[in-house]
Amino acid sequence: MPTAERISGSILGLSTLARFAGQVSGPLAGGFIGGHYGMRAVFFATSALILLGDAGNWIISKARPAINTGQAAENISSNAGASEAIAALQSVNSQPAE
Repeated sequence: MPTAERISGSILGLSTLARFAGQVSGPLAGGFIGGHYGMRAVFFATSALILLGDAGNWIISKARPAINTGQAAENISSNAGASEAIAALQSVNSQPAE
C-alpha cells in the first residue's frame, strides 16, 4: 500500500513536471500560433485551454468526494489517537491568550 510520503512525492513530481512542461511548450505553441494565425488566435487558444482546465477541475472535484467518502470514514474511525489529538487541540485553543 502506498504511503503518504510516497504519494505526496509523486504528486509534487507531477506538479513540477507540468509546470516546467508548460513553461517550455507554452511559448513555443504561442509563437507558432501567433506567427501563423495572429496574436488574437493566441488569446483565444489560451482562453479555450483555461476553460477546458476549469471544466476538468470542476468535474474531478464533483466526482472525487463520492469516490473517497467510504475510505475517509474508515481511516478516521481506525485512527485510535484521533480523539486524544482533537481533545489536546481543543484544550490549547480554549486557553486565554496572554
